[in-house]
Amino acid sequence: MTSEVATELTVNGEAVRLDLDPRESLLDVLRERLGLTGSKKGCDHGQCGACTVHLDGRRVVSCLLPAVQANHRSVRTIEGVSGADGGLHPLQQAFVDHDALQCGYCTPGQVMSGLACIAEGNAGDDDEIREHMSGNLCRCGAYTGILAAIRAAAGRSDETAAKPEGMTGEPGGRADEPGGRADEPGGRADEPGGRADEPGGRADEPGGRADEPGGRADEPGGRADEPGGRADEPGGRADEPGGRADEPGGRAGEPGGRAGEPGGACGRREG
Repeated sequence: MTSEVATELTVNGEAVRLDLDPRESLLDVLRERLGLTGSKKGCDHGQCGACTVHLDGRRVVSCLLPAVQANHRSVRTIEGVSGADGGLHPLQQAFVDHDALQCGYCTPGQVMSGLACIAEGNAGDDDEIREHMSGNLCRCGAYTGILAAIRAAAGRSDETAAKPEGMTGEPGGRADEPGGRADEPGGRADEPGGRADEPGGRADEPGGRADEPGGRADEPGGRADEPGGRADEPGGRADEPGGRADEPGGRAGEPGGRAGEPGGACGRREG
């Protein structure tokens, strides 16, 4: 018969004294003896991270840690994360806001590891977060939301989280930073000098067109379908350069005449 070991530890700020079997894991003691069932038993081999707790401020997988090793040490579980008023911790709220859970079984361990990731200073960029959260598995596949939640709790916005030298889909450009495009490097859809579909022009600034560089659909000197003419300004036509359907001097069918104004005819060209 194995003799029990007197063990004193602090759990979520409260002093606890227990006589423990040296073979008992910290997870089993938390769940079975203290009724703190927030920490989950997933694999029981330290591979899934569902049982993660903090021991003296550092995360550990409690299913592998003999509880006697926590003697005279401080343990924090998911039950000790909420504020004094019982409200959610900012990271817990971020998990809710970013849909970072589905079945929720792994969530306590994800939150505990996320808190440690931030406290350790390992939430500088998305790749760093992924690396330091790699020990926590989510069988529902909510990794995108988990990443976003940790990023938000760390004080980084979605914009700063994107790669600084590239865009979400291609290197060299960004959809939300100057000098980058949503679909090609080198241009932007919302800043001068960039276009939504080709580099070098814009749909909403002079000197750029929605479909070809060098012309615009809403400024003089540009056309919606060909450079050099406009559908709504003198000197441009909706279907050919040089004439307009609604101003003197242009025709709906040919340059140089109009269907409804003096100096033009419907079917033939007149000065």
